[in-house]
Amino acid sequence: MFFHSFRTLFVGEVFDHISAEVKGVLESHLSLRDFHFNKQTDRMRITMRSYSFFEPGTLIIKPEMADFFYEMSDILNKKRSGKAFQVQVLVRPTRADAGIGTTTDLFEFAGRRAAIFTRALIARGVDPSILAAVAVAPPKGRSRGEIEMTFDVLTVPEVNELDQAADFIKGLKGIGVPAEVR
Repeated sequence: MFFHSFRTLFVGEVFDHISAEVKGVLESHLSLRDFHFNKQTDRMRITMRSYSFFEPGTLIIKPEMADFFYEMSDILNKKRSGKAFQVQVLVRPTRADAGIGTTTDLFEFAGRRAAIFTRALIARGVDPSILAAVAVAPPKGRSRGEIEMTFDVLTVPEVNELDQAADFIKGLKGIGVPAEVR
């Protein structure tokens, strides 16, 4: 109980600072209608519109978003004693995201966009072991595609557990992953 309370207080202070930095990056690069920011105790969930980063039907990030990735990677690369991030990038596509009249498989299209989004962070120095790229099936009734980033702030004991899991997963690397994503 004491550890949990201490952890909540300690992580909470650091997390408030980190979440303010992330929200500042969002506000400087996206209009308020193009993102939603949700902060919990030690987790942030950011939902951004796909069209802010990609033109319909493309797998290329808009050049004007380069500074977003530099600033976000600065936050993720900053050393914080006893803390680490785990970031999941999830892409929810719509038919409009893939382009009018296309027969592209939306799940595959979303997976490629998620991989490209995470690669943009990796290219700017973010440790790939803290990132996960995820695609989900197209949402029913949704008219816009979304990119969701979930940031978890972890303390040292959790980081050590993740390192052990990552070592195990490294042995599985490449299984079921398309060649262009490896």
